[in-house]
Amino acid sequence: MKKLSILLLLSLFSYASLWSQNSERVLKGKVTDIETGKGIQGVAIKIAGSTLGTVTSENGDFSLKVPTSVSKPNLEVSAVGFAKQSIIPAGGELRISLKKETQSLEEVVVVGYGTQKKKILQVQ
Repeated sequence: MKKLSILLLLSLFSYASLWSQNSERVLKGKVTDIETGKGIQGVAIKIAGSTLGTVTSENGDFSLKVPTSVSKPNLEVSAVGFAKQSIIPAGGELRISLKKETQSLEEVVVVGYGTQKKKILQVQ
C-alpha cells in the first residue's frame, strides 16, 4: 500500500511538471515603412507552411504565438503596396522595415450600372 501511494505521488508530481511547461513562445515586434519610419497597419505576418499568423495594429506592432515545436520559424511578411519579405527571427523584439512596391496596370476596363455585349467591348 505504501509503495502504491508513493508511486501515485510521484506520477502526480511528474504530471504537474509537464503541465507547467509552456508549449509556445511569443514573438513581438514592429513593422515600419523603410522611407518614413512610421508603423504600418494591416501587415500580414504568417509562419511559412502553417496557418498561424497575425496582423499588425495601427502602430505597426504585432504579437505572434509560435509553438515550441517550431524551432526556427520562417516568417512571411506582406502588405498591399509593399514588397514581401521572409524573415527568420534571431531573438529579441523584431524590427521589420518594408519597402514600397510600385506596379502599374496596363489595361483596365470598368463597366458599371449596365450590361455590355462582349463583341461590342472588343477585348484584344
